Amino acid sequence: DVAEWSPLVLVQTIQRICELDADKPFKNPPEKRYSVLLKLFSESEEFEGSPAELWGGLTFDSFQQENFPQIVYWFCAHTLPLVKQLLLSMPELFKTKIPLSNQENRDPIILSKQQCAALLAVAFFCANPSAHAPIPHNDYQGVVNFSSWVESPSYCNKAKLLMLMNYFERTRLQIKEQNFEIHRLKLRAPLSLSSWVKRTDMLLEFTVHETGGITETCGNDVLHVDFANQYIGGGVLHMGAVQEEIMFSVAPELLVSLFFCSVMRDDEALVLVNAEKYSKHTGYNTGLKFAGDFVDVSGTCRVAIDATCFGWGLGSDEQWKQRSALRELNKAFVGFDHDFPTAGAGIATGNWGCGAFGGNIQLKSMLQWCAGSAAGRPLLYFTFKDRNCKGLAEVVALIKEHSWTVGKLIQTILCYCEEKTSGKAQSDLFTFIKHTIEH
Repeated sequence: DVAEWSPLVLVQTIQRICELDADKPFKNPPEKRYSVLLKLFSESEEFEGSPAELWGGLTFDSFQQENFPQIVYWFCAHTLPLVKQLLLSMPELFKTKIPLSNQENRDPIILSKQQCAALLAVAFFCANPSAHAPIPHNDYQGVVNFSSWVESPSYCNKAKLLMLMNYFERTRLQIKEQNFEIHRLKLRAPLSLSSWVKRTDMLLEFTVHETGGITETCGNDVLHVDFANQYIGGGVLHMGAVQEEIMFSVAPELLVSLFFCSVMRDDEALVLVNAEKYSKHTGYNTGLKFAGDFVDVSGTCRVAIDATCFGWGLGSDEQWKQRSALRELNKAFVGFDHDFPTAGAGIATGNWGCGAFGGNIQLKSMLQWCAGSAAGRPLLYFTFKDRNCKGLAEVVALIKEHSWTVGKLIQTILCYCEEKTSGKAQSDLFTFIKHTIEH
């Protein structure tokens, strides 16, 4: 049944994996291809003696990423038995089928922390075989396994794997009595450009942050924006290590959404509630690094909105067409127009769709401001020290000084889009806005 996901198809595979000797987890496993850690363990054969004797006085967080073999060895002795028990608990934890989240079913998916941990254990042992995939790959991420984190020997994948291992170690120590929730939102009614231009909402606060980041800086009282791929999680299962993939790595419960969520349409967004952040990180992309344990007071509320990709195929000039601007505006609005985590809570965002997707920072920042203000939310905007954000704080202050409405800013953006697409534009968008105000 493609409308539901059943863990029962995994039971036989799980039982075979769990035949491993608990004291000697890597001695002649019946199905080696399912054990991700086999390859990792081969890197640590130089260590002799009992893992407990060698590392029993240490904690997972005491290791540095450069000591990867030692971490693996310690993990095998202390944490791996818990991961195996999570696999064994699957039939008890999932007595009923879980509905998928797609265009036909928008009911919330609510899972306990223990259910999330069990699903991640399945992916950790690569026990989600393609032969059992219950859903078509063209609408979903596909088979959720972490094998490529080992098979692709990149530094960022090693960092992602360490963050997942840290998550399991924290789970061994404590599982909170909380639920992880997935909410699929749909735009209540299609909004036309003319309806946007007529809006009289005042533009709300827009705070520019030159340092810090969404995940690193913001608390749980604001909505965190996931610069998402239309397939939730983006390239996290593979070599991806940019904003969305890092967010899902430091808070692995977010990865559970890959099991259930179909591709997002233009009028949809996904809200992911109560996924805790377990790890700290440094770096970005190929420089991503696990930087130790992180203790989250409570789960964070995140919204996944996918920008249009203008980096290839369509080309960057396409974003200046009015229909493209409308699509991004409505996408941001459906992601902001709700009461998670609370009504009117601020939005922690930044250069959405402006990396590999080729979006223009000046345009995207203004569209997000309009969408946030229309939803009754202020913006906390993180520039990530991108030089293309130059002038952002100044133009925001000028617009606020002149008390512009959402409709006025949208109208000005559309006028600039017309000049840009006709080849008549003599400046960038921020300069055009300043000129409009001054004249």
